[in-house]
Amino acid sequence: MTPRTLISAFIVFSLAGCDGTLGGGDWDEGDWGEAAEEPADGSEYSMQVTGLPAGTKVKVCKTGGSSLNVRSGAGTGYKIVAQLEEGDDTTILASSGSWYKHEGGGWSYHAYLCAEGTTPSEPEPQPNDPPAEGGAGVCGTSFQHPVPGAPVTSNFGPRWGRMHSGIDLGVSTGTSVRAAMGGVVDFAGWAGGYGNVVDIVHCGKYTTRYAHLSSFVAKKGAKVAAGQVVAKSGSTGNSTGPHLHFEIRIGGPSGQAVNPKNHISF
Repeated sequence: MTPRTLISAFIVFSLAGCDGTLGGGDWDEGDWGEAAEEPADGSEYSMQVTGLPAGTKVKVCKTGGSSLNVRSGAGTGYKIVAQLEEGDDTTILASSGSWYKHEGGGWSYHAYLCAEGTTPSEPEPQPNDPPAEGGAGVCGTSFQHPVPGAPVTSNFGPRWGRMHSGIDLGVSTGTSVRAAMGGVVDFAGWAGGYGNVVDIVHCGKYTTRYAHLSSFVAKKGAKVAAGQVVAKSGSTGNSTGPHLHFEIRIGGPSGQAVNPKNHISF
């Protein structure tokens, strides 16, 4: 390849990344998040053991490589006071909705606790789940496009030597970004390579992530309905141009990312 050809190729690549019309992309969101929230994975690894009486001995089941947070109260709004690892034993002292109090005084979400004879299943949201767990009364049953009509510019899967955990949608800066399903805003702020991010938890079953935003409309703790505007698109963080990076994760914000195309027609 001649020097002139190399220069031409570089110019084309730069325009494709920076021109708002052609659509930008996220080149490396990086790892983000502290400890896994409950449930970090609500399908492949979880056990549903609600209704256990006080005194039941349980074990921490598979957690997908994450620790199980133990909190000072029954809900994700309470402070983390300890963590349990896969295989740890504990005893149930009390219950509140889908949360169990352990010996030692902390509370954890039911989805990772196995009693003798339980079998794997996807945990269903309980009617009396604490609101902080995912928006009682606003959760839906299906996803919708977060920016109707916006084209996919980069797909879910391996990319540039690492996993691209969502899809990129080609939009200009300031485009309205809508909740893909009803839920509660779990996070709205700066998140490293993701730039400005909104995470919405949907009744503890799923979390949707909206990244590289220019501004926020919904704040942490807000209950939002499907289709409600929660942010405006942008190019913050590790981004080559204006676009929306969109993810669907199983369970909480640190749960397993899945292909959004399996849930939404783009």
